[in-house]
Amino acid sequence: AGAAYVGLDPAYPPDVFQFILENSEARLLLMQELLRDETIAHQPQSNLNVDIAAGNLACLIYTSGSTGKPKAVMIEHGCVTDYVQTAIRIYDVTANDRVLQFASICLDPHIEDMFPAFLEGGTVVLRNDEMLSSPREFLKRCGEQSVTMLVLPTTYWHELATDMPAWQQASSMRLITFGGDKALPDRVRADTKNGPVPSDEQILVPRRVIPDICAENAYRREVHRSSYLR
Repeated sequence: AGAAYVGLDPAYPPDVFQFILENSEARLLLMQELLRDETIAHQPQSNLNVDIAAGNLACLIYTSGSTGKPKAVMIEHGCVTDYVQTAIRIYDVTANDRVLQFASICLDPHIEDMFPAFLEGGTVVLRNDEMLSSPREFLKRCGEQSVTMLVLPTTYWHELATDMPAWQQASSMRLITFGGDKALPDRVRADTKNGPVPSDEQILVPRRVIPDICAENAYRREVHRSSYLR
C-alpha cells in the first residue's frame, strides 16, 4: 500500500510502547481484535495500483534502548527486495516450503523469516513461547507443523545442537541457517559428526552479514555428502 510499518511487542513497557508510537508518527495501530474484523476478509485481494520506488521507506526497526531511548533504523524497499530475492535464490525457497517465524516482528530477522516464503507462495508458521520450553519440544512442534526451514540465532542453535537425537522428530526439515554470533566449535563438531539427519537435502549454513565475522566457523554441510566450505 506504500506505507511503512513498525513492529511492536505487547510485552514492551508502556513507556517504551508509547515512545515508539509517538516517535514513529504511526497513524494506524493494528491490534489482534482489529484483525478479527470480518470486513477485512471481504476486501479485494488484487494488488494495489501504487507506485513504490526503491528509496521509499518499508519499515522501522527500533533498538532495545538499553543505553537510552530506542532508536529507529529505517529500512527501504530496495534493501528489503534485494535481500529477500537473494535469500530466495541462495536458500532455494519454493511454494512447498514451510518457514518458521522464529524472530519477533520487532527484530530485523523477521524479514528473512517471512518475506521469502510469502513471495514464493510458501507458508509461514508462527512460533509461540511454549515451543521454547526445551529443544525436544521445539523440534517436535516443528515436525508436527512440517517446517522445512529454520532461521535461528546462533545461541539457540547451540541449544538444539546439544540434543542431536531430538532432530529425528523434525524429519521435514531441509534447511537451517543461523547467525548473530560465532558458532562454538564443539557444537559444530557435534552436528557434523552426528547430524540431525532429517533428510538428504539438509544444509546448515552460518549467515554472514559481514564477511569475516564468522570466518572461523563458516562451513556448508550436506547430510550424507560430507561437503564443507571453509
